[in-house]
Amino acid sequence: MAKSLNSVQIIGNLGAEPDVLTLSNGDIVTTISVATTERWIDKETNETKERTDWHRISAFKGNAEICKKYLHKGSSVFIQGSIIYESWEDKETGETKYSTKIIANNIILLDRNQTNQSPSLNT
Repeated sequence: MAKSLNSVQIIGNLGAEPDVLTLSNGDIVTTISVATTERWIDKETNETKERTDWHRISAFKGNAEICKKYLHKGSSVFIQGSIIYESWEDKETGETKYSTKIIANNIILLDRNQTNQSPSLNT
């Protein structure tokens, strides 16, 4: 069987405060929304163009704690993780809905005022 790899790396900024969910066993799951912006020069108009994409990231265990404790709206962050695809049935319409998210395996805080006081964690 051929080998495969599911890995993604992004650097971006949080668009909102982390969403923290406490599970019944006391563990937490943190979800963050990270924006990445691509900029380029339009060859025809010589204008600078940009496109912002939003990425939904879920963090567990130690990574969830880092998100909860150190990340805030506007924080700059490096995320390494894997992509997962989810589907569910909309209860109102019966329509199948799809979403994509990243499961964080490594989080590095990039804000200059944070780097000396906050950890990064590999899971």
